Amino acid sequence: MSVERTTRALVLAALLGGATGLGQQAPSTRLLRLGDFSAATEVLYETTNRKYTTKQGGATTQYSTSGFHTLLDLGFRGYAYHPRLLDFSGTIGFELDRANSSITTPGEDRDRSFGGVAPRYNLTGVVLGQHPGSLLFGLARQQTVVAGGAGDLAVVDARRENAVLRIRSDPFPVELYYSHVASKEEQLGFGEGRDDESTTVGFTMHHYAGNSTSRLNCERFDRRENVVSASDVLSRYATEQRVQSLSLSNRLVFGARDQHALTSQVDHRQDTGTAPYERFSAGEMLSLSHTRNLRTSYDARYTRDTVGLMQSDLVTAGASLHHQLYESLSTTLEAHGSQQDFNASSRSIQGGSATWAYRKRIPHGTLFVDLGAGREVTDEQGPGGVVPVLGEGHVLSNITTVFLNNPNVILSTVVVRNVANELCILDVDYRLIPQGSFVEIRRVASSIRIPDGGSVTVDYSYNSGGPVKYATRNTHWRAQVDLFDQLSLFAGVRTTKQDLISGFDAGRLQDITDTLYGAEFRWNPFRLRAEHQIYDSTQTPYTSDSLSLDVSHAITPRQHLSAHAAARRVRYGGGGTSSYNSLSGTYSVQPTLAATIHATVGFERFDDRGNAGTYAYARLDATWRIRSTHFSLSWSIRQRDDVSVREVSDAFMFSIRRNF
Repeated sequence: MSVERTTRALVLAALLGGATGLGQQAPSTRLLRLGDFSAATEVLYETTNRKYTTKQGGATTQYSTSGFHTLLDLGFRGYAYHPRLLDFSGTIGFELDRANSSITTPGEDRDRSFGGVAPRYNLTGVVLGQHPGSLLFGLARQQTVVAGGAGDLAVVDARRENAVLRIRSDPFPVELYYSHVASKEEQLGFGEGRDDESTTVGFTMHHYAGNSTSRLNCERFDRRENVVSASDVLSRYATEQRVQSLSLSNRLVFGARDQHALTSQVDHRQDTGTAPYERFSAGEMLSLSHTRNLRTSYDARYTRDTVGLMQSDLVTAGASLHHQLYESLSTTLEAHGSQQDFNASSRSIQGGSATWAYRKRIPHGTLFVDLGAGREVTDEQGPGGVVPVLGEGHVLSNITTVFLNNPNVILSTVVVRNVANELCILDVDYRLIPQGSFVEIRRVASSIRIPDGGSVTVDYSYNSGGPVKYATRNTHWRAQVDLFDQLSLFAGVRTTKQDLISGFDAGRLQDITDTLYGAEFRWNPFRLRAEHQIYDSTQTPYTSDSLSLDVSHAITPRQHLSAHAAARRVRYGGGGTSSYNSLSGTYSVQPTLAATIHATVGFERFDDRGNAGTYAYARLDATWRIRSTHFSLSWSIRQRDDVSVREVSDAFMFSIRRNF
């Protein structure tokens, strides 16, 4: 008997409890039928070595981990009784893990090992999928062994259950959903670990009327995390997050050609867990398309934030007009205002701006000119105090300078998260550098949690200071000429002037003249760009020069080469310089239709006002397939050397997967 027939028989016997006679019934009366069936075996070997030397004290620590992993998966798809009753698919299998870890420090050698077998499964299905009311469900469980940040071994056991009940009706379809996720992590040999459990339950209702839509969502999210940390004294701590949220949105489209839209939204979120927080927000936006070339929009929003004993009420409103003259000139006019009250203080802002954009075809190219001006008045009253800021967004890269939006930031309150909502670590992923009353946030070149050009959100608090009233005038112009589809010349100036009307400055106001000019040359496969920036500020002045080269070339239909080089130097008016240089390249080849190889090397050197270092890396990935057997290989090495540590690490992974 073939392996496929034997496996089919075993799975059918397990699912049917030995009722093999059902397989001889007519298809229309079968109680259970398996359609597609697959079996797969995977063997994985991986090893990691890490060695670092601290610059203070010269202590050398070496970590080494290795693991062997075997996985047997049986996949199936089918239905019970009738496809209109239950359709399902899933995998069941077992994991066999063997892992070893060693740590060598001056005066101490420590070894850890783990071996075990764990079942795993993943089952999804839908009940009454072709009826107005249907139920989707899923169950999953897996256990993995991972190496901790210090080379220790941790066993992570994760389970997940979720269900979605869909009730389809016209015009009010409804979804009720439930999800439960639980994971348990145990740090072997140390008595450390954590339990993390979360439950989500809620419902969503939709309403459709032509192109108009409405949506109501109500959700309850509970999360509990218990952490046991073994140090000199065993410590335990627990955090809870209990979030209730309600969201109602409506988009009404009207007009002879559905050219107008009214959008309404109400949101409420309350967290009563370890860190209490509450936000209520309501807003309206009206968009009117008067003619083909004339559009206006109006918006208003009210937001109340409560963080601990602090409460902030914010009302914002704005209006804009956009006019397109022929295809060359567009005009935008806008006015805005806001009123914020927090504790015993308040802040009001009123202003407006005008912008013109002109685009014209010229001999051998295109001319683009953008210019604008605006003015707003800010009035802060009250004794001042601590103001919380939640979710301020920034993009961090190695060749840009970014400041937090508000002055007088309390550095101890800064919390940075990446796009995956992971907490980023100060001086490992980012740096905070005070300059005058403002704080620069800069990515650390060797950061893994924040990629170059990655987005982050920042929570922090700042001191608003005493009463002050000032006017801010903004102007900008930018011009660019594109010639022969190969050469671009650009220049621009952005100015900000802040004039004190009443109160006192105390270092909160500044004047800025930001001048940028440069050129970009494109000649396939090269792109060369050079920029010079003069950031003349009364508080945070600097000048910078940057140069970048990108290469992307298809050597053959199956070979591709790409490379990137960049250099930037910044000179700060308050003293000090920063420099950043990088070089990287990737070579990809597809020797056959069933094989691919990617090789990447890179080097970075940075000197950020005393925080100097280098970061080098190389990586090789290869995959190939021989009939139903898949091979995968990955090898990487990286070296980091900065003011605090010198680290060298390498990782190797090889896997074989066979589908039957």
